[in-house]
Amino acid sequence: MQLNHYFCYGMAVHSRILLPLSPLDSTNTVARVDVDYAAVADCELPQITPWLHASSTEIRLQRAELGCMQVQAQQIRLDAPQHPLTLLQQLYLVGWGLAGAAMLQQRLALHANALEKDGQVILIAGDSGQGKSTLSAQLLANGYRIHSEDVAVFADPAKVWRGMQYLLLQPDAAEQWPFPVVAQGERNLRQVPQSRQSCYPVKALICVSFADATAVNELKGMAKFALLRRQCYRPYLSQALGIVSQQAQLLSQHFASIPVWHYQRPRHQANAQALAAEVDALRRQHGLTWL
Repeated sequence: MQLNHYFCYGMAVHSRILLPLSPLDSTNTVARVDVDYAAVADCELPQITPWLHASSTEIRLQRAELGCMQVQAQQIRLDAPQHPLTLLQQLYLVGWGLAGAAMLQQRLALHANALEKDGQVILIAGDSGQGKSTLSAQLLANGYRIHSEDVAVFADPAKVWRGMQYLLLQPDAAEQWPFPVVAQGERNLRQVPQSRQSCYPVKALICVSFADATAVNELKGMAKFALLRRQCYRPYLSQALGIVSQQAQLLSQHFASIPVWHYQRPRHQANAQALAAEVDALRRQHGLTWL
């Protein structure tokens, strides 16, 4: 079982360990992370959830179906279960492991899809189930390329590293945007156009959420950063690591001159034609020509 996959550091998942795919240097990664072959040792860490333990120097994720993964700033250990991991489970582990390592390295990680076009990235952020992937699918069908799915790790200055280059769609959206299936048994995980470079500057962030009526607003000042703080990757993890203030400072640093938009729309079944019309209206009514 092997996943040739790039997420800012470049990693592959082999049966029981995570291995670097290529030398890690300043041209394509934020910092070196070594991956140990050894089994995860027992240790006591504060419990955050029934399956997550964390301190200021270490994150421990342990679930029966996934095994146990230990994440430190410069090292990741993985004890996978004896049964084969699905591709989706592998992506979950890689996302968690490398986002966690980035946070321990004092990097900013957002819960967002990163889409690239013309050498710039827009971020589609929002809570799970709020329509990030549906909006991403519409943009990917119209000239954008996936740069990172679900997790956006920031370089310095405001650039985002390449991440998981697949798109996970809900069943109704998968029917509307028929991108190729990545693997048998993973029908909602789709192969989509991919960005070509490891790092791109961020042009804008759109936060999506459901509401009673469609509304689009560019946020400024405190409202902008209040919304951004809610888009940090696993906010409870930032609290456990004691880096809430540091993550807020990084948000101010990276987004000082980057526009942030809040896009609210009614919840309904994914419809490509209707969403295409909504995106076109965003372009015309709000001057978002880059969409």
